[in-house]
Amino acid sequence: MTDSLARLETALEVLNSMIGFIVSEIAAEEAKPRPDAKMLARLHIKRQLLAFERRTLDAYDDVAIERVCRDYGRFLKAQRAGKTLVNESPARRQ
Repeated sequence: MTDSLARLETALEVLNSMIGFIVSEIAAEEAKPRPDAKMLARLHIKRQLLAFERRTLDAYDDVAIERVCRDYGRFLKAQRAGKTLVNESPARRQ
């Protein structure tokens, strides 16, 4: 059970990180002189879907937990490649 609990906690943290990433993308888009309304709508929907996925993640669904860790984890790893906490601001990517 300890390994299962650790995987669930990892999946929840991955989802939290994804939500944080999307929130930073929303902030970067909103900071533009002419924000793209369609992009903002898509980002807000993505944030809501991730929050729903986090709320409904079942501690006994090993397949879903593994998918979250694998798919979102891979995405986050690619996004953070070569970045540190100091230089990962979305504003600096423009």
